[in-house]
Parts: sequence; C-alpha cells; structure tokens
Amino acid sequence: MRMQIYRLLAAVLMVVAMGVPQGIAAPKSYGALAYSPSRGADGFSYNYRTPSAARSKALQQCAARARGCKIVANFSRGCAALAIGRNAAWGVATSRNRRTARANAVRACRKHGSGCRIQRSICS
Repeated sequence: MRMQIYRLLAAVLMVVAMGVPQGIAAPKSYGALAYSPSRGADGFSYNYRTPSAARSKALQQCAARARGCKIVANFSRGCAALAIGRNAAWGVATSRNRRTARANAVRACRKHGSGCRIQRSICS
C-alpha cells in the first residue's frame, strides 16, 4: 500500500515537473473604423482574422455612404470609438474596454470643438 502511494506521488511530481499543457491561444480578432470627415459617414468591422481584411471591410462600408473615407482606428481584442461634434469636430480612441474608448474619443473630439457625442463604438 505504501509503495502504491509513493508511485502515485512520483507520477504526480513528474507531471508537475514536465509542465501541464497550456492549451491553444485564442486567435487574434481584428477590427477597424473608417470615417469621412467631410460627410460624417463611418464604416466599421470587427472579428476579422487579419488587419487588412478588417480595414477593407470598414472602408467598404464607409465608401458606400460617402467619399473621402479613411481608416481612423485599428484594434485587436479591444474596442474603438468615434465621437463627432459641431463644426466638423471629431475624435477617435481605442482601448481594451468600451467605456474607456468612448470616454477618450469624446475627450479627443472636445479638443477640436463642442457638442461631442459618440457616433460609433465597437469591440472585437
């Protein structure tokens, strides 16, 4: 009986010494935000496998509504927010969480004008 306990203990120690497999890392998830400052239109994407696919989708959505679209935010496993205000003021921010992204986008917008509010916030 005592020998079986020693063998079990030795087996457990060997597993611990070798290390327990950590599993597979979660795949990256990319998103992007496009904006046309002259028209106020936006486009967005989230949960894409590559940054280029995310940017392409965001530009495609924005271009369907307006000209002059450009990528204003790229993010991975996080959030992006776009705030717009009076007199063409706008701001954008990214963060690990939606609340911070939104607050920072409004703060960035207020540097250029007033009446800033969130137009879009997305997470990937």
